[in-house]
Amino acid sequence: MNVNEIASLGSNVKPVIQNENCAVLMLNDATGEGVMTVYRVMPGVMICFSDMYMEQCASEFYLYSFVAYLYELESGADCSDGCCCFSDSG
Repeated sequence: MNVNEIASLGSNVKPVIQNENCAVLMLNDATGEGVMTVYRVMPGVMICFSDMYMEQCASEFYLYSFVAYLYELESGADCSDGCCCFSDSG
């Protein structure tokens, strides 16, 4: 999977590992860091698991296509505008 085909990463998101079915991305800023793991389930279907340890995330990351996201957020974490989060502590 070439993550640059589905998203513009911005300046604080870096690819760690990429293969044909998976991409692992590292995100960091002054408030902490996070890891996004994107899986290609089948052609045209992707899911992303995000594990963020940040107070907030100011990122230039932009998706060119729809990806379903599952977040694990620390208590008090702030989702950016336009983001729909389903979260659970722990």
